[in-house]
This record gives sequence, C-alpha cells and structure tokens, in this order.
Amino acid sequence: MVLKIKSLPNGFDVAKPMNVERGSTTILLTVILKGDISKVSYQYQAYGYWQPLVPTSIESDKDTHQVTITFKDGLQEPQQIKVIAGDKEKTVTVGIGESSCSLTAPEGDVWAKKATLYLVGDTEGTTEYLKTVKDITVKCRKASGDWFSPSQEKIKNAVEVSGLEPGTDYIFKAVIDGTNTITVKNEVSVKTEEALQIPNSGFEDWYTDSDTRWSAGTFGNFTHYFYYPYTKGATDIWWNTNNKYSQAWVVAPVQTTTCPAVIYVKDAKSGAKAAEIHTAGSGGGYSSTPATMYPEGAKAGRLFIGTYNWSDKKETVTTGHPFTSRPYGMKFWYKYTPYQTDNFKVEIEIRSGNKVIAGGSYISEAASSADSEYQEAYINLDYQGNMEKATDIYVNILSTTKTSFGSDDLQKAGTIDLTDCATGWTTHLGSRLKIDDLELIYE
Repeated sequence: MVLKIKSLPNGFDVAKPMNVERGSTTILLTVILKGDISKVSYQYQAYGYWQPLVPTSIESDKDTHQVTITFKDGLQEPQQIKVIAGDKEKTVTVGIGESSCSLTAPEGDVWAKKATLYLVGDTEGTTEYLKTVKDITVKCRKASGDWFSPSQEKIKNAVEVSGLEPGTDYIFKAVIDGTNTITVKNEVSVKTEEALQIPNSGFEDWYTDSDTRWSAGTFGNFTHYFYYPYTKGATDIWWNTNNKYSQAWVVAPVQTTTCPAVIYVKDAKSGAKAAEIHTAGSGGGYSSTPATMYPEGAKAGRLFIGTYNWSDKKETVTTGHPFTSRPYGMKFWYKYTPYQTDNFKVEIEIRSGNKVIAGGSYISEAASSADSEYQEAYINLDYQGNMEKATDIYVNILSTTKTSFGSDDLQKAGTIDLTDCATGWTTHLGSRLKIDDLELIYE
C-alpha cells in the first residue's frame, strides 16, 4: 500500500505594515494565509538575535488576518518582524514616523446621487491598515453650508456615500478615530452628475406635414402624410423613425405604399400623446397595392435616438446623441397589439466614445392578445466596473423582434387611423406598439 499526500500551497504573504508613531507599543500585521493562523509564529530582531513574540489578538476575515502585537517598551527605531508559516517565512520592517493619507474621489466614481471616496495612505502599509479600520467617518457640505454626515458605508479603504443631490457641488472630509490615528491631509471637492432625462421622452412633441401630387394609382391628386417626433424647426433633434422606408414608393404614391410606420396617438398613459409603432408590410420601394403584398419588404417599425435616411434603396443610420449622465436603469409604459403571436424590443446603451459602458434590453413575452391597459417595464443598466464618464445615449424601440417575414406575419389590406390627418388608411401591417413616458432612473 502506497499513501500519497498532495501538499497544497498555503497562499502565505505578509503585507508591508504601516508606520507607527515613535514610542508606540502596538503594531498591526496583515497576514494572508490559507491555513491555520494559530500555527503561525512571530519573532522580532533584538541585540542581533531573533526573539519570540506572542500576538495580543488576531482578527480573521477568510484568508486575511489582522495580527496585533504589543511590545513592553515603546518603539524608538524601525523594527524587523519575522513571520513563520511552516516552511515559509517573511520578514517585514515597521517604520517609525507619522502615517497620513489623502482623500480622493476619482471622476468616474462620482454619480448623480452617490459617490465613492478613497483613502490612500502615504505608504502601502497605511493603505492596507485603512482597509481594516472601521471608525472612519465622512462628512460633507455644499459649497456654502454646514457640515453634515451623509448616508455612508465603508468598503475596505473606500467609503460609499449615498443620498446626494444631482448636479450639486460638495466638499468632503474624512475623520479617522481610534488608537492608531492616521492624519487625513486634505479635503476633496466634487460635483455630482445631473440626473438628466431624454428630451421628449413623454412623446408629446410632434409635427406633421403632407405632400399632394397627381397619382396614376388614384387617377387624381393624392395626399399623403409625414410624422416627425419633434417640433417643427427643431435644431437639436433626438428621436427619429424609419418612416422614410415605410413610405418609399416607386410607381405611384397610394395609401398602401405611403403609410408611416411611426405616428402619434391620443391613447396615452399620461399627457395628450403617445408614440405608436407598427410593423410595416408596405414601402421599401415595393409596388404594393391593396391586392398585392410583398412580405420580403416588410420591416419592424422603429423609433430611436439618432438619424435616419432612405435613399437609392439604402438605409443610412447613425445612433445615439450626446449625453453626460449615467442612469442605473430606464422604465417605460407600453400597450401592445400583436398580430398573430409576436413580441417587441426596447434597448438602451450608455456610451463613452465608441465604448458601450452599460446596456440593457427588454423583450416582451410572446403574446397573441392585445393589452387592454398600459403595462410598465424596466431595463437595468449594469456598468460592470466600467467607470468612464458618459458621452452618448442610445435608445431603440422596435415593434417586433422579427427580422424576416412571411404572409402570415402581416395583415393584408388592414386599416389604420393617422391621427389628426386621415382615418381608415389602407396598408399592409403587423403588430402595433404604443410607448409612453420613458424615464431614466438614478440611484
């Protein structure tokens, strides 16, 4: 019989200790050990010999152990300490002198309603020690005002402060209590981000236009209509649609080929208007008629932040708009009327330059019956450690998740009312989605 024993590494290390004041009788060691800390021994250098030491106390958090050692006489010179764990050992030096730290607030850690402040020591040992100190209090005041203690939570050598006001200038300071006091050398000034909302997120601002021309398809003058999700004459345009696709005709403009996929309706969750987006079964340059439908030309109706153009049977799309705040989510209200069985999609991205620093989407459950009332939905934004400041935001709303269509996906020669323009407009169409009251959520 052969007994084989595999010896696993004990992950042993000792962090550089912080300085202590001259005359101090207590030092703190941070020992990393995946094993039994009670079997570790300690020695100090005195008169050219290593002398044994017995810890006063040990506090452990998984594999990290805070070992307190007390000397009878106060330390006057730097002291070497040897830590021995089995066949491994490490020697560290405890320096003599004042320990200090700086309070910092990196730009990416300052949000609309919260901020993370860091205490960085003048030595590696001080920073390590600060991770173990519980008696750290952060106070703040506005540019003009009294000091107060905000809601806060300490995490290692950082303090997370919450409940701040968006777009506000604050001054922060930190106070460290306890026997091993460390001087905080500075105060820090920050400005929280604005809790910005997307313009026209309630979809109240629209304007319509029309075009009248002689049409061989109607053997007379024919008028068709255009819907724009912004006010007439607006220069800073946020929302756009793919209506130019759904209204692209070739032979003659008739109702079937000139129906906008995105309009406004007066069935709103709040206010006077909401957006309605339908899956377009006509347009795209196909010669559709009430009797003729080309499913290969069908396309999801689209309302999005960006710009859109349709020319020479090609789409030109840019997505996003400058935006400098970082929300934690977006909620909205919807009412869906699927054709056959269908679902819709809403997606959002927060970008820093060309990088998406947070994104999320909502895809409704497949349904075959219409919503009788508006439903609320929420999209969470997870930044996954990305701390860059935001430069752009993108929201995209699609009437269906389908990207290819058959005749069963569309209602042939259906009708739709074009609000404030025409009733009973005949076209080929699929699912219809009403959207209202988008709201960005900040924490």
